[in-house]
Amino acid sequence: MRRLTLLLIPMALILTGCGPNKKPANSNTSTQRAQDEATHIADSHMLAGQFELAAQSYQHSADTANGHRKAKLLLLTAYAWLKAQNDVKARNTLANVSSFSLPLALANEKNLIDAELALHNHQADLVLNPLLMQPFGASTDIALRIRRHTLRAQAYQMNGNLLEQAHELSDLDLLLQNDAKLANQRALLNTLSSLTDTALRFLQPEPSNPLAGWMELALIKKGLPFDPSNFSQLISEWRLQFPNHPADSQLLTDITDKIAIISKPIGQLALLLPQEGPYAGAAKAFQDGFLAARYTFPGSTPTVKVYNTAAFTETTALYQQAIAEGANFVVGPLQKKSVRSLALLPALETPVLALNYANDIARKDNFYQFSLSPEDEANAAAEKAWADGHTQALVLTPKNNLGNRISSAFQSRWLALGGTILEAQSYNTADRDFSIPIKALLNIDESEQRLKTLKKRFGGKIEFEPRRRSDAQFIFIAAKPIHARIIRPQLQFYRATELPVIATSHSYSGTASPIQDRDLNGLYFCDIPWILTEDTEALLSRDKFLEYWPNISERYLRLYAMGIDAYAMLAQLPWLADNPNQTYSGKTGLLSLDDKMQIHRKLVWAQFTEGSPKLIENTQALSNADTRPSHSIVQPIPLK
Repeated sequence: MRRLTLLLIPMALILTGCGPNKKPANSNTSTQRAQDEATHIADSHMLAGQFELAAQSYQHSADTANGHRKAKLLLLTAYAWLKAQNDVKARNTLANVSSFSLPLALANEKNLIDAELALHNHQADLVLNPLLMQPFGASTDIALRIRRHTLRAQAYQMNGNLLEQAHELSDLDLLLQNDAKLANQRALLNTLSSLTDTALRFLQPEPSNPLAGWMELALIKKGLPFDPSNFSQLISEWRLQFPNHPADSQLLTDITDKIAIISKPIGQLALLLPQEGPYAGAAKAFQDGFLAARYTFPGSTPTVKVYNTAAFTETTALYQQAIAEGANFVVGPLQKKSVRSLALLPALETPVLALNYANDIARKDNFYQFSLSPEDEANAAAEKAWADGHTQALVLTPKNNLGNRISSAFQSRWLALGGTILEAQSYNTADRDFSIPIKALLNIDESEQRLKTLKKRFGGKIEFEPRRRSDAQFIFIAAKPIHARIIRPQLQFYRATELPVIATSHSYSGTASPIQDRDLNGLYFCDIPWILTEDTEALLSRDKFLEYWPNISERYLRLYAMGIDAYAMLAQLPWLADNPNQTYSGKTGLLSLDDKMQIHRKLVWAQFTEGSPKLIENTQALSNADTRPSHSIVQPIPLK
């Protein structure tokens, strides 16, 4: 299961009133005393993180209780099993609690535990079902109201509905205090920053709604990389527009601190890129995007000097030369071998944004790594399939180095999430008929072999229809458009029409081709926002870029966007390194730094409909730290 990445609100900070259960004042009978003792022991186990022991103690206490007290103790037992990550026992315990004639507080408690169990089983829609999660009145216990908004925000995040998630976080903000409030506001601002500028402008509610102020503040935050000098004026105008807004002063201080970092001018930049050879085309696309950002974005414009790595056998010498000639920041190199050579230097006096990953190198100060990594896409595909509720996967990738990397990354992430790989096959990209690996993937070949065995044993004509395997829930593929246009129809031919097919961006050329891509209908794929979203008002949107540079190469579309992001992020990198939960909303995705100083991307999703990609909402990105949501998000109310 999943840990929802934007809702990192420690419940110890939120539910200050939800401490251990207190013993009732009138514990006269021996049975009552035994119940109290068992409950007290259970509370102690919960505080110590011994959730299985707590569940057993709560259950022991419930065994001799009656009425509403018994119901409450069973709810505490179910919650303890949730904390112990034993959903089966939690659900079985909950089944013993009848909703009939329960007091409202206990009925709400039961619904909340049901909702969390639904989240664990990828059933976000159940959490959003008004029959399960009815609105709570203002008189409802504040802890229950907090839990309801938190769970609904998680469900919307799971569904990829960022706007509704922000609505829930905004409502939740009004119920919180102190550090919990600040943590929630940071999550709210990060959520809104994932929306496009156009959405933030045109979907704002009335100014009296706090969410309107949050959306305007997100627009200001997103604009900081381009013109940080204007921040003070924008915030002053924002305060006049939203004078009673609940934004915490520390939140604005955070942004001010960020300004101090990203406003430092970079006098001279060095681009270390190959100007000839097999990587020259990719390097040229990146360079064009980088320079387009340099000339377009407001603010100071550093000098940019380009160094041809193809003319040097030793990248480290070129790095030293660039520094000697005044570079304050080095961008590049592009090839893995060259990136590794810089990563192995004892120290880097001038920061580097490498354009590839040195995966086997430990974190190094001043050494950032940025790549349009296919592994990011494979991870995103696994996370989408898991968020969609699938557990049984088939994998089909090219029989080459790229295919091996994608397959390995997908399988690694899928298994970490708790999924099962039923079959993995590869295909030869030189072929134009992929029936052999597809039949092996779907077990059609085994079905055909059974037919041959039967004919050999019994002879004569046998009525027989080969059947594909029935245990698969979806197929993950990696394929360029020319291959995806063959694979998709062949999967349908072999009776896999109803199986969802999830792919990487390689299946889409980047330009809508309804006639050529009609055979891809139904296929899901991830890609960068610059390719899939229409945000024509944004600086250097794809439309604007194509208007200014009409002769760009379709083959390298995504690398132009990478160049834009690389320039825009330079001043932000130290900030992102010091604030690992912060993100930058870029052309290539929602970008963040990991603990190895590698930039990773949260992508957007689309589905082919009538031969063209249609953006869909589900863009869920999961935490690598865990595969289940934190049970500390939800706390039961104390026994009264």
